[in-house]
Amino acid sequence: MSAGDAAASADLLVRWEGVVRGLNFRDPYHLLRGVLNEAEALVDVGRLAEAATALDWFVESARESDRDWPLTLAERPRALLTAAEGDLEGALTSLERLPDEAAFRTLPFERARAVLALGVARRRAKQRRAARQALESARDAFASVGGPLWEEKAAAELARVGGRAPAGTELTATEQRIAELVAGGKTNKEVAAELFVTVHTVEGALTRIYGKLDVRSRSQLAGKLAGKM
Repeated sequence: MSAGDAAASADLLVRWEGVVRGLNFRDPYHLLRGVLNEAEALVDVGRLAEAATALDWFVESARESDRDWPLTLAERPRALLTAAEGDLEGALTSLERLPDEAAFRTLPFERARAVLALGVARRRAKQRRAARQALESARDAFASVGGPLWEEKAAAELARVGGRAPAGTELTATEQRIAELVAGGKTNKEVAAELFVTVHTVEGALTRIYGKLDVRSRSQLAGKLAGKM
């Protein structure tokens, strides 16, 4: 999933589901990664009926457990399925409120995936500004939890938004941290290691930082942050 191979993910997870069903294992907490990833992978490769069946199984298990949070987390792949079935407006309605749900307070990676899904849906709906905002938020959230491959997914979706980013000099939280580390003398490789992201991610962030702050070198960046320019 992280590497973007939805077809291989779907095949493996369908096999996994067969094993788990055979064991009659229905605890939604332990089914979480498997079923929700399975459903998303199946949607990605167009196997929508199988995705719906997997989600229905998960929801049934969650309701038997008398816990609400698994139902909340299932709404992300359900919204992806809804969009794939042609109801983009319905998917957006579900995704718009999803990141603020209490279930995500202790699950920042899952919340970031919900924000990513929202950004993609907004992009498909031609809501460019709103899509850019959500995708930037998802990219930064993945960076903060140490998910470089997912950060790159969000960055790739951001590049597909089109148009120009809104003017401004305000750095995101991730950009601010990278700027501080670079200004402190760390190399791109050292920054990447400290933040658990790729060097490519750091390089891309630096390009944005230089543009926002109107600087051309690390020394100018350091001076800007120190208030000397």
